[in-house]
Amino acid sequence: IYSEPGIGKTFLALDMALSIAAGLQQWHGDPIHAPANAAVVYIASEGSYGFRNRIKAWMQERGIDQVLLNRFYIIEKTINFMDKEDIEKLVRTVKAVEGVALALVVVDTVSRAIPGADENLQKDMTLFVNACDRVRDTFGCAVLGVHHAGKSGDMRGATVLRGAGDFVFRLDRKKG
Repeated sequence: IYSEPGIGKTFLALDMALSIAAGLQQWHGDPIHAPANAAVVYIASEGSYGFRNRIKAWMQERGIDQVLLNRFYIIEKTINFMDKEDIEKLVRTVKAVEGVALALVVVDTVSRAIPGADENLQKDMTLFVNACDRVRDTFGCAVLGVHHAGKSGDMRGATVLRGAGDFVFRLDRKKG
């Protein structure tokens, strides 16, 4: 998912992640096909301030008991997707949680997950994609990157992200 700043990328990704973790059958009218004990890991390395309040508001709006969300795990620090050891640590940490089937990992944002890398270089973005593939292949889950648009409004950085993604969504919001 990508967009310009302030459009609602994180709100959309969080809504999707919480819907899966809560075991809902639908997400805005579309069916959710996930195991009954599906878990979500949300790596909130940008803008995690206020996440707890957003989660509480989401649960209150939908009448979801907190007990149902024991499958939602938020990591409020940067996981460096350019560092194999950071990815292996993430894999070990998630494997240590018993009794859940990981359905989704959200990387919010791609830019924060690649510290020191040049998102315009195909070789750097290929390393990021490879790290996402490692997580996906290990757990049989989806990996959702939250990314920014460039000045032109298209997805920022090398085209490897667009090529590697099964789906790429641009989020827009009407003025007002």
